[in-house]
Amino acid sequence: KIHLLNLSFSQYHDNVKKDDLYPRTYTTQGTLDYTFSKFENLPITLSYQRSMVSTKDEPIDILPTKTDTDTVTGQIHYKKGPWDLGFQTSYSFQKDKTPADNDNTTVTYTFTPTYTKDFLTITPSFSYNRSLAHNTGVHTDTYTATLDLKGDLFKKRVTYGLGGTYTILRASDRSSKTDTLSSNFNVYYLLFKDLWGFLDPSVGIRGLYNRTNDRVLRQITDEFALYFVLQTSMKFLF
Repeated sequence: KIHLLNLSFSQYHDNVKKDDLYPRTYTTQGTLDYTFSKFENLPITLSYQRSMVSTKDEPIDILPTKTDTDTVTGQIHYKKGPWDLGFQTSYSFQKDKTPADNDNTTVTYTFTPTYTKDFLTITPSFSYNRSLAHNTGVHTDTYTATLDLKGDLFKKRVTYGLGGTYTILRASDRSSKTDTLSSNFNVYYLLFKDLWGFLDPSVGIRGLYNRTNDRVLRQITDEFALYFVLQTSMKFLF
């Protein structure tokens, strides 16, 4: 199929028991996707989405919500051998229909190159996001770099993973200026294969390290954790 068109629609609400302490939020969403796949190694996808959110029966201390959000997204991939190079851009405009008039525009660009082999998958990602609040004129820029690495050794006897995200956030009025690092890793060794015919127990370590540098408050927070893990997967035969 060279051309593929997909249309979806959904509508739902929360607070089904009509609790007087909370408003009832209605969400209506429609999406139209178009994919052009004449060239097998260069698929192109265009998407349009309209999302409408509104509340009813708000308690006295909760302001009403009524927003319409239009989002246009374009995505292209180049696939050759073990490589999959993806680029995505999106534009979103949120119209606030309440007296607060808090309209917002967001633009995002993302580049995701992926390398996959039988024993290794590496997926870095780089993105830039700008959000503009119309009523204040303040824009916020967010730069994000991520890494997801997974692999195995010795015929899958040893498996390992490494993940991380580094985010730089800057507001034009200097109200926000933070650098954030979130990372995790794991290494597992398979003790037995098909133990008793249905168990695959493994032992390993798992760790995480998070660091936030708030340059406005001049405050740095660190978090480190290391775990010893004993786990197993179980097969069910029906």
